[in-house]
Amino acid sequence: MADYPVAIVPDWVSYASIAVAALSLVCSVVLGVYNRAVAKAALEISRRQEARRESRLDLYVNDTAQWRCSERDRLLGVNLQVANPTDRETSVTRAELHLTYAIEGRLAAVKVLSSDQSPIELGSSGLEVLSLPLRLAANEARSGWFLFFIPQALIAGREVDRYDVVLRDLHEIEQSLQVTIFREAQHESRA
Repeated sequence: MADYPVAIVPDWVSYASIAVAALSLVCSVVLGVYNRAVAKAALEISRRQEARRESRLDLYVNDTAQWRCSERDRLLGVNLQVANPTDRETSVTRAELHLTYAIEGRLAAVKVLSSDQSPIELGSSGLEVLSLPLRLAANEARSGWFLFFIPQALIAGREVDRYDVVLRDLHEIEQSLQVTIFREAQHESRA
């Protein structure tokens, strides 16, 4: 058999190759962790952008008032700021006031639609009554009054426990807000 010469590798070459392999492993791990963090941030941005495209309304109460139409009938008004915080246009298509009260120990709710026509003369009271449909551009807000006529026969002398303003938009998304206090206001013929 023939003897082949054996190449002797110095010890430092073995250690150097181990060091290069360890350095490349550390670089790969660091780069992988960095890429994971970047991917998570990109996913979060994408989720936020998608959420801004979903239909939504934000409601804020500026003021409330009630006017006596007759001895027992009332006109309730809610001054709302309606905001569209999304990147899509929408329209408010329905505004209701839900009255909750008890009938023989059971809770009942009555829905009253808003009207841009008042049964009484509000005159020069400076009310900007919003009419439906209320168009809202992307990231736009509008303020104004929603009026609800409440005839006495509707609640039949019962004490109303809760008032909720409910707005529905073009995409059938509902947003509600509880209203608690209605200040007594005077209309033109009584002033």
